[in-house]
Amino acid sequence: MEPLYSAPINKHVIPFGKILLNLRQLVKFRKLLVCYPSGGPVKQFGKARAISDEFKELLESILTTKTIDPVLQKRLATDEQHLLTSLMKVSRLGAMLRFEPYVPSTEEHLARYDVLRGALNAGLTHAPELLAELRQLTGLFTSIGRIQKEDSVWINQLLNDLETN
Repeated sequence: MEPLYSAPINKHVIPFGKILLNLRQLVKFRKLLVCYPSGGPVKQFGKARAISDEFKELLESILTTKTIDPVLQKRLATDEQHLLTSLMKVSRLGAMLRFEPYVPSTEEHLARYDVLRGALNAGLTHAPELLAELRQLTGLFTSIGRIQKEDSVWINQLLNDLETN
């Protein structure tokens, strides 16, 4: 089994499976910046990408414990769940870390929807990731019949109006 990471390539970059992870960007700026050992960018991740405190904490946990903490993984937003899945695939660490993509239950989706709706009601309309996640959950609930199509159209129109303001 190959090590999760070895000695730093330089003072800012460490191997993370088959790719390199910039620790300085992660720790100091809370950004995910990865590249191939050749120095070329990893297409799926682009340039330095801002991440949440939860995602940063999960990556730091992976580096120190060499395991994926399911509690931290569960706290990630949907887009960061996808980002973690991509990271595990590209780095080829998924099997070694016994990575399983987290799939929330309908009840967990409903609880998250309520939290996001509360944030929206509290006036947090300037957060594009909040609006995007609300839109995604609205689509999910419409597809499983928890929200009527007419209500879904109205909610999406409201979210569009909030994005443009």
